[in-house]
Amino acid sequence: MTTGESGYAEVSVTVKNVGSSTIGFAEVRVKFYNANKTLIGTSSDGIMNLSPNESWDFTLKCLGAGCDQVKSYEITATATSTSAD
Repeated sequence: MTTGESGYAEVSVTVKNVGSSTIGFAEVRVKFYNANKTLIGTSSDGIMNLSPNESWDFTLKCLGAGCDQVKSYEITATATSTSAD
């Protein structure tokens, strides 16, 4: 986790498809917490059609009130495979 130009927290993320099938849709969510473990912000992004061995690099930012007080974060990811025809 770093502090961006805005003064708010941001998390750099790399998602890699290590499977043998194309991922139809992948989504990553980050929850940002203050020192009291109170949720103060969320951010998410998604990608479609991530091929086997392909990587996706991106940054998720905490924006809004309190986001200059981020002390920890939690990342969750979900993915769905494309179906074979």
